Amino acid sequence: MAKSIGRPLPAAFKRSALVMAVTAAIPLLASAQTTQLPATQVDSQAAESYNVNPSSPKLTQPLINTPRTISVVSEVAMRDQGVTSLGDALRNVAGVSTFGGGEGGGGVVTISDKVTIRGFDARSSIYVDGTRDIAGYSRDMFNYEQLEVIKGAGGSLMGKSAAGGSVNLSSKHARLDNFGSVGVSYDELDTKRLTGDYNAQLTENIAIRGNALYSDGGDRFDNGVENYETRGLAGSVLFNLSENTSITLDALFMDQDNTPMLGMPFVSDAAAGPFVPGVGSPANPNDPDAFGTGGSGLDFGALPSGMWDNYYGVRGRDFEEVDTSMLTMIVNHRVSDNFSVRNQTRWGSNDSASVITRPGLVDAAAGDPVNYGTQRVSVSSLQMNEQENELFVTAFDGLLNLDFGGLQHDLVFGVEYSRETQKRPQLINNLSYVDANGNPITSPTVSLYNPSADFIGVVGSIDAAPDLPNVKGRNLALYLFDTINLGDHWQLDLNGRYDHYKMEGAQFISGGRGTPSIFTPGLALENEFFSWGTALSYKFNENSNVYVSYSDSNEPPGTSLAFSGNESDELDPETADSYEVGAKWQSADQRLLLSGAYFVTTRDVRDTDVDGNPFIGGEQESKGFELSAVGAVTDNFFVTASYTKLEAEVTQNSNVDTEGNGLAAAPDDTVALWGTYLAMNGRLTLGAGLNHSSGDTYWRQNRAYFETGSYTEVQAMAAYQLTDNARVQLNINNLTDEEYVSDYSARNHFLPNTPRNMKLSFNYNF
Repeated sequence: MAKSIGRPLPAAFKRSALVMAVTAAIPLLASAQTTQLPATQVDSQAAESYNVNPSSPKLTQPLINTPRTISVVSEVAMRDQGVTSLGDALRNVAGVSTFGGGEGGGGVVTISDKVTIRGFDARSSIYVDGTRDIAGYSRDMFNYEQLEVIKGAGGSLMGKSAAGGSVNLSSKHARLDNFGSVGVSYDELDTKRLTGDYNAQLTENIAIRGNALYSDGGDRFDNGVENYETRGLAGSVLFNLSENTSITLDALFMDQDNTPMLGMPFVSDAAAGPFVPGVGSPANPNDPDAFGTGGSGLDFGALPSGMWDNYYGVRGRDFEEVDTSMLTMIVNHRVSDNFSVRNQTRWGSNDSASVITRPGLVDAAAGDPVNYGTQRVSVSSLQMNEQENELFVTAFDGLLNLDFGGLQHDLVFGVEYSRETQKRPQLINNLSYVDANGNPITSPTVSLYNPSADFIGVVGSIDAAPDLPNVKGRNLALYLFDTINLGDHWQLDLNGRYDHYKMEGAQFISGGRGTPSIFTPGLALENEFFSWGTALSYKFNENSNVYVSYSDSNEPPGTSLAFSGNESDELDPETADSYEVGAKWQSADQRLLLSGAYFVTTRDVRDTDVDGNPFIGGEQESKGFELSAVGAVTDNFFVTASYTKLEAEVTQNSNVDTEGNGLAAAPDDTVALWGTYLAMNGRLTLGAGLNHSSGDTYWRQNRAYFETGSYTEVQAMAAYQLTDNARVQLNINNLTDEEYVSDYSARNHFLPNTPRNMKLSFNYNF
């Protein structure tokens, strides 16, 4: 697995992984064949692909006739924006937040991908090629050609899933074609990135594809410590066994070696005394009064931006290691012109280990402006993790087109079996600390104002408890989708899915603050549930329609393979019902798609009675409307734009004081706007966009404990086609250097957004 906590990762392993990736890429690049196309043709074809359809075989209709809100971010749009991570790609979709508070509470900052859709936590609803992805980690986009966000409850489509929707990443597969590219980029955060993508048609029926990545850097605030290193290698082979049968074999290997930073301490007005306006540093970018009142009774705010280049951690102790592997086989067979079958089988693993500081101001209530220089930040509170996750899933689909009862049916039916395991031991902190003279430090702290001046040496290790909890989850599902054409104008969609979910194992359950954890074997739960949906559409013509739809979802306890101690009670799943009324229109050339929808989602959630016993009795509601436009406005102007108006709140709870409270990471208004313009016969591409949020709120102790305030980030780009094959591109993110809080923890620390960052990249196609 990834580096075990307390043991250094052997340098030989790091070198061998990089050598493996580079060595594998060399023969692919060396054998490349150059294909010459006029730059205007290349860019015109690429820009048109802003408007693309989702990849799921369960969605048999083009987007214009799919009666639900789906946002697809194409590979070309991500290229123009310089997107490299899932978080960056998601900024194209309004109504999706990556604020880390998490729906319903928690307030835990993590370095894994965080996704909230329409106010509901969707971290366990991230999929790769229609299969739920394994564990939590930060996903790089080097091997994905498009991002798909499907909004609303989607239990019949995805199985056990979140109420707000899901995210799907579509992998790069081998094709019967010859093409390739190499890319290199460098930015102001000292991020060096090298990628390679090569596809070759070896014979009339066989093709191979390889993707390679090396990335290093990411010191966002120039503290000299934070760093993210990623090595990735992906391969795909396509075999056309006959005119009717094909097999695709895919493999992905990625390892990450990071020195991350969870955040910086919240401070009181008194502690931030010397950093008020006009005295040494810019003011706090947000009003401290908006952050609510902390436990000390003082108003707290984000550390002023003039101190964001401080590193509040322990050098040499904090780390993160993640190893991810996926092996996938896809078999397609056409039985007849109207019937085909498909199987997708995947094995995946994700091993991770990390120790990261949770910085918090010591004795914040005693912040005397006269003695501000004595303020200290604790670095002994840790976020520790070591776990191994493994996934096996296989699904068999049948796709059938038939006339029945005088009506045209597009049918998808199938069966899916999945098995997940997680090993996550209790970690025992045996670390101790010494100063520069070797003297023991009981409670290590650093200066709030000059943390790098404090030397902290680390001895000892963090060890795993001898008992290794092993949690297993199994799921068997049967599903059916039917799209029925009721004449020239009407379309009826019916779909349903049955799931039988079983989870068993053991874990360490915390007894509360200051209480030793207890190893609890024999935990188990078993649920079976039925999810369904329906929609009725009226198509005015082939380019426009209106629809009304209903769908539901079921999310049983332990969906993310995390026992909370109550799963042995075999609670029913948390259920959600989504209603949506929408309209879609596309231009006659099908290059521009406009969409709008009004939606209401109601979710039944876990609550506790007066005796503290859990039951499904709480209720949350999210409602609002969305507008979007994607595609070509003219021959030279292309857009992807969306707006979401959202009202999310607690509508029912055993504690009536919480009713009416909002949901975390559910801004009232969000805007995602991006556009590109082709000039000089397509050789010059100019682009700009913005992301606006009315602000994220973290709800705690029955009040708005922390609010980010509204913010707007602006992005811009320019690219020039030097030759038919060579392209140089400049991207500027956060052009106006907007400052706001992008992540928040209830443990009194926060993470600022990334400052203005310029990136220069060069790409060569062959």
